[in-house]
Amino acid sequence: ITKINSSGILQWEESYNSESHYASKYIDVNQTNDGGYIFTGSSKINGWNNDIILIKTDSNGKTIDVEQ
Repeated sequence: ITKINSSGILQWEESYNSESHYASKYIDVNQTNDGGYIFTGSSKINGWNNDIILIKTDSNGKTIDVEQ
């Protein structure tokens, strides 16, 4: 995920993958009241099972919580 400002300058860039799962696509992203972000999408475990994934980050894109 990449965040850019209104001038198109890169603010931060993060990847949200792990050895046990990876997101195949993010469907929605919203900024939260605390300035962080919440991402929803679908992930695959062991390469074939689809699951819903929810990732909460701080305002710099650092992972706070992952629910699957």
